[in-house]
Amino acid sequence: MSYVVDTHAFIWYLIGKLPEEADSIFRSAEEGESTIYVPTIVLAECLYLVENKKIILILKNYSTN
Repeated sequence: MSYVVDTHAFIWYLIGKLPEEADSIFRSAEEGESTIYVPTIVLAECLYLVENKKIILILKNYSTN
């Protein structure tokens, strides 16, 4: 199955605060069972939030396999 993530869900995933049901979707993508698409605007909004010190993100090594 394929999913498209929004900024809120993406940030909560990165900081480990997603509800269990949503987190299970990300885990299935990590295991290669589904695909999550991250729109360019989501990345741009994350960059904006970091640059304006609204959030602090420490990124792990994420793969695109």
